[in-house]
Amino acid sequence: LGDGYLQAKEFPESIRQLSKAVTLRGQFPAAHCKLGMALLEDGRPDEAIDEFAEAANMQPDYVDALAGWGNALLKLGRAEEAAGKYTSALRLAPEVGDLHYNLGNAWLKLGRLHEAEKEYRATLAISPMSAAAHHNLGLTLLELGRPREAAAQFSATIQQLPNSAVAHANLSRALAELSQTVEAIAEAERSLSLEPDNPELLAMLSHLKMGIK
Repeated sequence: LGDGYLQAKEFPESIRQLSKAVTLRGQFPAAHCKLGMALLEDGRPDEAIDEFAEAANMQPDYVDALAGWGNALLKLGRAEEAAGKYTSALRLAPEVGDLHYNLGNAWLKLGRLHEAEKEYRATLAISPMSAAAHHNLGLTLLELGRPREAAAQFSATIQQLPNSAVAHANLSRALAELSQTVEAIAEAERSLSLEPDNPELLAMLSHLKMGIK
């Protein structure tokens, strides 16, 4: 029942039902893990960590519990610890693209760019159409000083998400670094058309236009 409410995104009721289940059944790692997921979705990552930890302690090879634990840690800004949980999960399930992606996000937050690149590329080897992985690989490559490669990744993101203002904005950044100012302005204008009230996009466009005066 609690899982059904979780799937329906009715998180408070899911939490209530799953809390009953863990109280009644005790050694029930799946219920602890699902409760952790519901708590995380409900914006309660501190409490979610306790449930994921309980599930993983009961069943050390429980990939979903380790992954959820990592997600909750990352939500709290504890990227180093999150990376440890994702790494543990990947030892058990190296074929899961989302684990590589989330580990890449942890490395990116920590500024460990080469490790992040490796994980995003691993994600794309498993899920070539992952727009999020293309985008974050682009961010990583931009930080590594490789704007041409970054632009290709942002373009791949836009192919799948043509109305992503952030992808157009980041493609504009990459093109500007390549001194392709006219193309950069075009992408900045597309981004601003999607988010016309965004002051950062307006400032970026103004800066680019000043560069060709």
